[in-house]
Amino acid sequence: MEGILRSDVFKITVYTVGAILLGALLTPPLYWMGSGLYESGFFAGRKFLGTDLHDELRRADLARYFNRAMMLAALLGLWPAIRWLGGSPRDFLLLEANPRRWGHLGGGFFLAAGGLLLLGWGLVAGGVFVPNPKAKPVVEAFFGALVSGLSVGAIEEFFFRGCLLGLALRTAGERAAMIFVAVFFAAVHFLKPPEDLVMPDPVAWTSGFWLVGNIFHQFMEPVFVAAEFTTLILVGWILGYTRLRTRSLWLAIGLHGGWVFGIKLFGALTRRARGIGETLPWIGKDLKSGLAAVAVVAITGALVWAWLTWLERKEVVADA
Repeated sequence: MEGILRSDVFKITVYTVGAILLGALLTPPLYWMGSGLYESGFFAGRKFLGTDLHDELRRADLARYFNRAMMLAALLGLWPAIRWLGGSPRDFLLLEANPRRWGHLGGGFFLAAGGLLLLGWGLVAGGVFVPNPKAKPVVEAFFGALVSGLSVGAIEEFFFRGCLLGLALRTAGERAAMIFVAVFFAAVHFLKPPEDLVMPDPVAWTSGFWLVGNIFHQFMEPVFVAAEFTTLILVGWILGYTRLRTRSLWLAIGLHGGWVFGIKLFGALTRRARGIGETLPWIGKDLKSGLAAVAVVAITGALVWAWLTWLERKEVVADA
């Protein structure tokens, strides 16, 4: 028993569960703070990188605050977790300078965004989605999606593939560590309630824990898992693979940013024209859910493998 309590697996498990519980606890005060800022009109008429901050606060529900609280809790707990495991952040990153960083960043972005947008074009051509008449101007939607993609890609890759995968590699081999982080990555992105869930009103200190119960209940639904969870696990696996193969985060950031960009841009410019029941399990509620998305992500992963292999062979020939 004592050996289990001292093991890295136990410590990482405590860190994970602690982040979820702390996130649930932080959700209500973050929600109250955001609601207060909206009601005061503090951000009215103010924009940041093209984003209307006042409108963002208006549209933010309890689920969005829970997601942000989870990320904040994970970041707050990261340093204590690293110290508890007996090291420093530099010990876990195991990254090297990448002379191809800009090529990896741009190439990854192009492959990921291009694949998803080609899928989106096919869905529009097939009548599953149609142009949204209430959409923002294309230029505004494009730059909003670009900023969101690159910022989310950089922040999440540093956390998941930089820090968390480094932690997991202390305990297990590369394959097991990649599986653990990929599943954790997918689970974190599913820490949101069903779309038809009625939020508690008023929000209380226990509302975050109430959300946790409703969120994990979704994992009992096979269609839910097949529609989106599988895609995210595959995404996490590919990103982990690129991190280990290139020993850097640049390609992972590019891929992650490209996928987010494609989803955001497509979502901003289109709306669904057919019911979800008509297209499951092949096509879900958006561009990232359904078996068609899984296939596109898998093809992108294969192209990344082929590209990296070609680059390595090219270097060998150049050095010969």
